[in-house]
Amino acid sequence: MNPPKPSKDKESPGSSSSSQVTFAGIKSASKKELRGGRIRAEVDINREIQNCRDEQSERFDLSKSSVTILPNTIKDLTHVRELYLYSNRIQQLPPEIGNLVNLKVLALSENSLTTLPDTMDRLVQLKVLDLRHNRFNDIPEVIYRITSLTTLYLRFNRIKEVSDTIRNLVNLQMLSLRENRIRSLPITVGQLVQLLTLDVAHNHLEHLPNEIGSCAQLTTLDLTHNELVDLPELIGNLKNLSRLLIRYNRLSTIPSSLANCSKLDEFNIEGNNVSQLPEGLLSSLVHLNTISLARNNFNSFPLGGPTQFTSVHSINMECNTIDKIPFSIFSLAKYLSKLNMRENALTSLPLDIGSWTALVELNLATNQLTIIPEDIKSLQNLEVLIMSNNQLK
Repeated sequence: MNPPKPSKDKESPGSSSSSQVTFAGIKSASKKELRGGRIRAEVDINREIQNCRDEQSERFDLSKSSVTILPNTIKDLTHVRELYLYSNRIQQLPPEIGNLVNLKVLALSENSLTTLPDTMDRLVQLKVLDLRHNRFNDIPEVIYRITSLTTLYLRFNRIKEVSDTIRNLVNLQMLSLRENRIRSLPITVGQLVQLLTLDVAHNHLEHLPNEIGSCAQLTTLDLTHNELVDLPELIGNLKNLSRLLIRYNRLSTIPSSLANCSKLDEFNIEGNNVSQLPEGLLSSLVHLNTISLARNNFNSFPLGGPTQFTSVHSINMECNTIDKIPFSIFSLAKYLSKLNMRENALTSLPLDIGSWTALVELNLATNQLTIIPEDIKSLQNLEVLIMSNNQLK
């Protein structure tokens, strides 16, 4: 399930489809005027609450209504299952919010919240809690007591730490902590055994706990733009992982155990300090569609031969110091349609370049090539050929 999405904020893909609650967007604007894509708020909140109670509506939406204070009459909406309050100016919630014991979805993104009332632990049916774009310096302790949660969005706050009591959230399937100030994750994150998606991109993580390997159901792990210097060997236990995003960290090595993650369809380590991969790693990842080794320290192709690229459609190796494309390295790459070797140190191209017949786009710019091989004419599907900034005669 995805939260309601602010116009400039896309949450990373996650799988929480097992929950029965779905977001339905903003309700009919009959009581709120739509002008220029904005909703003009002229809302009598108490009247809206009264109407919702009278109609016994299970969905109450006051999003984008310039709400600053939620009245304590909210306590009367004990029948409501979905409460949408995103894009307002709310700084705190009344304790009476805890009376909404049938609530399954609570959407509070784009407000000014710094705390939550302790009474929220009465929300024993709450599945989805969306707190993106608020002002939390830490995760309110009450959240760790809402054990029914399956989806928790905390993106774009000021959170520095995750408590080890995160282990209480045993039903959590989707956890987004991206764009905060977190430096480490507690070892108890390994007890979130139902977790399908963990998004901690754009933080300050230097290490992951070994216990991450216990989150065996994980399908998506987003570690992009952190300060990771290594990955735990036990990451290889995540055999259901299809998306591992580790771009722009400080990695110099990749654990060989990653070969166990055979469901990966993308291998992208762009913007690290890696100079070589474990031999045969890419060959073990038989479902790879996309490989990016761009902006690392490679001076040669990964070891493993042609079987590394059997199912691959796109390879990006730009901004390294590779001086040679090995002969026959793409002899099994019958799906390879895009190859980017820009900004390397190539002085020549392999004699079998004419056999790369699936290529649609080939970028060889900014190398040290002196001639264009005649066999390049054999690439009948080639639409884009970039060879600028070479030494062509």
